[in-house]
Amino acid sequence: MPPGPGDPARSDEERLAYRSAFVRVRTPAIDTLTTSVRTLMILGRHQETTARPSLIVTGPAAAGKSTALLHVGRACHLVRTQSHPLPTPSAPDCTSAEFICS
Repeated sequence: MPPGPGDPARSDEERLAYRSAFVRVRTPAIDTLTTSVRTLMILGRHQETTARPSLIVTGPAAAGKSTALLHVGRACHLVRTQSHPLPTPSAPDCTSAEFICS
């Protein structure tokens, strides 16, 4: 709730906490972007001799490009960590090149 009349102004920390708590809304554009990125990731996984598929996201300032890509990155990260849980630090293979690059 915003401060009432006569209440002291919020501190910078309170303002930042309020701004960082905004809920992101799934829109058709974000769903399309998520699907496109996931498809390109699957296609790129099997490209060894040619350039991997890529995606360019363009649009006017404040259109939500960074927010959409953060959402897609978070979704991809969650899928990856659910299907490939990180090994415990005591596991011998957690420092191998295969683990780091996969």
